[in-house]
Amino acid sequence: MPAPKKKTATRTNATAASAVPIDSPWLRIADAAGYTHVSHRLLRREIKRGALRAAIVGGRNEILTRRQWLDEWLEGQARATPFPRSRVG
Repeated sequence: MPAPKKKTATRTNATAASAVPIDSPWLRIADAAGYTHVSHRLLRREIKRGALRAAIVGGRNEILTRRQWLDEWLEGQARATPFPRSRVG
């Protein structure tokens, strides 16, 4: 009776190969969404309309943006919001 074959682990995660180093200023769109606390769809829409800078790299058209660009975009989104006054009396 032949010995059972050993199972070997294989890596199926394609993003591991294209991972951006943690100390890099560049962020993938999913990481940028986590950084800004908005959806990746909103970020893609803002990039498409030209409101948010990004770089499209590689054969798979991976979208990368920089923390600095995200911060500038967020600053542009900020607007003065008055705090509600409490009623006295």
